[in-house]
Amino acid sequence: MTIRSWLSPLSGFSALIQGLKWLKHPQLRMLIVLPIVINVVIYGLVLGLGLHWTAGLMADLIAWLPDWLSFLGTLFWWLMLFMLLAVLGLTFVTAALIIGAPFYGQLSARTLTLLGVGASEASASDPLSIALLIPKGIGREFSKLVSFLPLLVLVVVISLLPGINVIAPFVWLSVNSWIFGLQFLDYPFDDAQKPFGTVKDWGRRHRGAVLGFGFAIVIGSSIPVLNLLIIPAAVVGATRLWVQIDRAENGAR
Repeated sequence: MTIRSWLSPLSGFSALIQGLKWLKHPQLRMLIVLPIVINVVIYGLVLGLGLHWTAGLMADLIAWLPDWLSFLGTLFWWLMLFMLLAVLGLTFVTAALIIGAPFYGQLSARTLTLLGVGASEASASDPLSIALLIPKGIGREFSKLVSFLPLLVLVVVISLLPGINVIAPFVWLSVNSWIFGLQFLDYPFDDAQKPFGTVKDWGRRHRGAVLGFGFAIVIGSSIPVLNLLIIPAAVVGATRLWVQIDRAENGAR
């Protein structure tokens, strides 16, 4: 394995950091404000439902414990908090991507323009153009979710099998990293009018970078407040990562 192979996950992780830095760019700012407002509303709803469900579940669990095991209540609370943040992150990102898909497509197109890569006709940012892209963007997000279903079902099965389910948290982390990485890298491919199958083929060739990038998104989406910025940052970071790797490959030929 080459040094470049070892560093590829780091390049993916750093892409998200660069995406966060680029959110301050004046030509991207207006394409970020409205999606962030949408994200605040979505996260508030998801968080409220999640806390309500967790409180009820923990009350039943603690009531079930015998007195001599009552000390486990605190441990269960921390475990449930960790699981809640992980599930909230996945649910929040998925819902936000479906609702805000047209805006994120525009954000990726504008980033391509700033990087000197010709954006498609979808790069117009007027309200009418964005409105016309809503059905297409939502439809593509749903098609991506459907393509990931077999992988998610496999992980659920692993989680339910005694003995094997001890590795379930690591499998979940790897699968979520892979899914998040491909979901966001799809934006520059979509702007280039390429199908999602092309994104998956590209991801298999650059698996380390995709997993490193997706892992950074998983971590960031689990942190309250920061997760409101993670989605637009991931769109910008994915676009930059795609251009960076594409230029490196073309330069190597």
